[in-house]
Amino acid sequence: MSASAEKFTRQTLLAVEPLTANLFSLRVSRDPGFRFRAGQFARLGVTKADGSVVWRAYSMVSAPHDEYLDFFSIVVPGGEFTSELSR
Repeated sequence: MSASAEKFTRQTLLAVEPLTANLFSLRVSRDPGFRFRAGQFARLGVTKADGSVVWRAYSMVSAPHDEYLDFFSIVVPGGEFTSELSR
């Protein structure tokens, strides 16, 4: 994402929209310095209750010029990432 020593930025989850029984979209804020080309992906992290972070790679479905980032995801029953996200 941006050039920080931590190699990640903290963004805000703006919306989660269920699309089907097992498909949903995520919209997050976007660091003004983050640039990407169509087809690239970003690693998203969700902080668990114990403070550890679960990371997953997602392709951006938003346009490179949008002020936010959109992603599609599927619900994985018992999945570590989607379970934490639903919390």
